[in-house]
Amino acid sequence: MKKILLLLSVLLCCVAAFGAGIMVTDAVAGNYLRLTDLSLNVQIMNQVAITSLSARFVNDSADSTQTNYAFPMHEEASATSLSWLINGTWHDAVIASGAAGPINPEGTVMDPYIDAYMGKSPLIFPFTEYLAAGDTITIQMEYVELLKYHDGEVSYSFPLHYGYLSNPALNSLTLNMLIGGGRNVTAATLDGFPGAVINLLDGQAEITLNQENVALNTNLDLTYTLEMENLGAITFSSFVQDDYVPDDLGNGFFLCVIEPEPGVDVIQKYFTFVMDCSSQMSGSSIEQAKTAAAYMVENLNPGDYFNVVNFRTVANTFALTHVPYTPENRDLALSYIDNLGAEGMCSISGAFDTAIPQFNLAPPNVANIVVFLSKGTPSVGIVETDELVNHVNSLVNATGRLLNIFCFGVGNDVNPALLSQIASDNGGSATWVGISDFSEVLIDFYAKIRNPVLLNPSITFETSMGPVSELYPVQVPNLYLGTQMLLCGRYPIETANIDFTVEGSALGSIMSYQYKSDLSSMAIDQYRFLMKIWAKMKIEHLMNLYDQMDPESQEAIDLRQDIIDISVSYGVLCKFTSFNDDGDDPNDPPIEIQEDIMPELSPRLFVLRGNYPNPFNPSTTISFEQSSTKTLNYVLKIYNCRGQLVKTLRRDNLTAGLHHFQWDGMDEQGHELSSGVYFYTIHCGNERQAGKMLMLR
Repeated sequence: MKKILLLLSVLLCCVAAFGAGIMVTDAVAGNYLRLTDLSLNVQIMNQVAITSLSARFVNDSADSTQTNYAFPMHEEASATSLSWLINGTWHDAVIASGAAGPINPEGTVMDPYIDAYMGKSPLIFPFTEYLAAGDTITIQMEYVELLKYHDGEVSYSFPLHYGYLSNPALNSLTLNMLIGGGRNVTAATLDGFPGAVINLLDGQAEITLNQENVALNTNLDLTYTLEMENLGAITFSSFVQDDYVPDDLGNGFFLCVIEPEPGVDVIQKYFTFVMDCSSQMSGSSIEQAKTAAAYMVENLNPGDYFNVVNFRTVANTFALTHVPYTPENRDLALSYIDNLGAEGMCSISGAFDTAIPQFNLAPPNVANIVVFLSKGTPSVGIVETDELVNHVNSLVNATGRLLNIFCFGVGNDVNPALLSQIASDNGGSATWVGISDFSEVLIDFYAKIRNPVLLNPSITFETSMGPVSELYPVQVPNLYLGTQMLLCGRYPIETANIDFTVEGSALGSIMSYQYKSDLSSMAIDQYRFLMKIWAKMKIEHLMNLYDQMDPESQEAIDLRQDIIDISVSYGVLCKFTSFNDDGDDPNDPPIEIQEDIMPELSPRLFVLRGNYPNPFNPSTTISFEQSSTKTLNYVLKIYNCRGQLVKTLRRDNLTAGLHHFQWDGMDEQGHELSSGVYFYTIHCGNERQAGKMLMLR
């Protein structure tokens, strides 16, 4: 036990630590610009987080230079916009086909500290402009992500730590965060930043931080707790105008969040851990696999049955069949796991030949779960992917039971097609585990599957409209205690009531849960993230299908193009797309900004929430959140693409809360302005924030 805890502690300490993005000038030599200021605006709505960052970098060298921006994006996050200010001009990047290339020249080796800093799924954007010595460049980026949730606790992390890279303390760090949703926030903590102000009011949380001389040696790690009452189903919806929906699948977007009540009975489990112990797993991979198996054995529930299967050229088992989870069997299994090593060839078919038939003896009405840990590259037995998947499915069918197979791809050389298809065909999921994030992924995964309460669920809808469509995930996942089921879909008409039923098996019976909801007939500004979340979930579904295909097949080529089209049209970055400079697009020219309307990086009194809709015709709403309890006055100034002031609006005597400016697309004389890009600033005292919008007549 002590060895397991020690290894987990070491792995937790070795998790890659990331910063607020890095401007690399020479990836081989390890040269990068100095980060001087950072401003963050974060809006969290029912565990969906939209993060907007503004980061300023300075070229301290004696020469002008080109740069590459790299941001260590979480794997669960998707970037939606990127802009930059250089030489007094704002530019917008556009999402286009093609993955971003490496930042080091071909045939060279990247600086190891920069390589480690960038993580597994970095966002990379190369700049064509040169930055003069002593000049600054400002990056503005937005990304959306689904946050980790368990037992009413939600975690948000912004990568502020610079890891092994050195950077002087920030001149200023500003954070403005608003947390809301369908359940009351009861507590919130931001460790490592004692200057943060946290206010809980009317079920929401507002967090502000204004700090100078900030060392980049800790991440912004937020944890908040939600009220655990009146659980069930919460639905968020928005009906978007035709001009802003890039397909004909329906203008309505909804997100349904379902969570079981805390007191519901947990279903007994029959668990089998299947571990790859071939020579492919030598080194850190076998240690990761052993740690994973040991951690899960340590955390089974009383009444569970389990076994451990390890395989190389042949398969071996801890026991001849599943054994009850007792202290004695636990200790014997931990000793068995501890003595495993990596050698021999890899027979995945042999592993399943041994593991699956053991479920023939499992009683009915239990959760049958296989956790498969491997690099997923068979070298003996059945080695062809389709044949091996069919073989596993036939073994499962022969048991006459429903099995859920969860695959862990251990290390960096996994076979995604094999593991994804085995998991997809058998009600599970496939997770790729890298060295740097092993413990976090492991603990998060096990929290989801430890306590099943509803198995093999299905969902049906009854509506007063046309049918609900494009629901993701397509395969409704099992429901586990302390976790949430997220369903995102589309609806076709403006006014609709929806009744839906979630049905599945639990403790030998068929259980049904009925829910009702009213879907919105109008665009809801605070739910504008729904389009992005729906697109993100559809892309993830299609990527899972793609991983099961031969990438050279015509079917895979066509599917890849479908994924690219969704990514580009909905503005959600994916594996096959990247940000590109919009170049000389005549419809969206760069905006030159006079020095007196440059955006501030350190807002203290209010947070700009942007405008919606955007693009718009003929009007748009510009929203901002006042955090100060003072009575304040605001001025909105709108400029055309040539930097000419076209409209000024005022709002006076405002108090804390969400406020709006409405702009009808007219100038000061009441003349209708033409299509194009407009730049706006909101002024309050000495503070200013800026945004950009597109009018399409």
